Amino acid sequence: MQRATYPRDPILLVDDDEFELEAVRLVLDGEGFNHVVCCSDSRQVLGLLSQETFSIVVLDVAMPYLSGTELLPLVLEHQPNASIIFVSATTDVNVAVELLHRGAHDYLTKPFDSRRFMTTIRTYLERWEAQQEIFRMRESLLLGQPSRPENFQHVVTQNAGMLKVFSYLEAIAPTDLPVLVMGETGVGKESIAEAVHKASGRQGPFVPVNLGGLDDQLFSDALFGHVKGAFTGALGVRTGFIQQASGGTLFLDEVGDLSPESQVKLLRLLQNR
Repeated sequence: MQRATYPRDPILLVDDDEFELEAVRLVLDGEGFNHVVCCSDSRQVLGLLSQETFSIVVLDVAMPYLSGTELLPLVLEHQPNASIIFVSATTDVNVAVELLHRGAHDYLTKPFDSRRFMTTIRTYLERWEAQQEIFRMRESLLLGQPSRPENFQHVVTQNAGMLKVFSYLEAIAPTDLPVLVMGETGVGKESIAEAVHKASGRQGPFVPVNLGGLDDQLFSDALFGHVKGAFTGALGVRTGFIQQASGGTLFLDEVGDLSPESQVKLLRLLQNR
């Protein structure tokens, strides 16, 4: 199964301890954050900052060659929108306060609590995604129409209001956040969802699923699939729609018709990715 790249803009980890570096990478990977760049030589950080845009930069304080304290102004200069998180064995409150005053966003001590670390990462990543969405919306609103109209050619219109909707969709499509499309039956929600998929640039398929009339068991089986022997009548392996849509977009139609139990499962899916 092809894993979707997340986050779209990678996380940079800088620590001279390669075992510590790999441990943090595994924690992130286990939570679905697989777009991570690791650097054990602080002298290479400047080159990395000039080559790629990072959403979050995690720095150790004490390192040979260039310390995290010395790297801080370089990160602020080259990537002022990135969130900078220090992870260090130093428990001196004065050090933490100084770094925060100089522009760092957070300071965690080693050995760090993985749950708190992931909460911190998610918080700053959500802030980054919201910030990027605002930037894209500003650009799209200035244009007044989508920059790539071919993504919307299956929706036939010359209405100025719809063209503004297309611009908005183009702004939010690259994000990794779920998108809620609202409207009565027959207004074209699936066409809009397909346009979002095309504008996102995702290489995986667009998989539409109508959830109307599915009970809780059928909902779980449709989305997650099953293995042979999972329940009575499961004679083989069935691939769920989530796996089928890997690397692409899963469009769930008529979510309002789901039972409360199924809606809880869907909420958990969206929260935990």
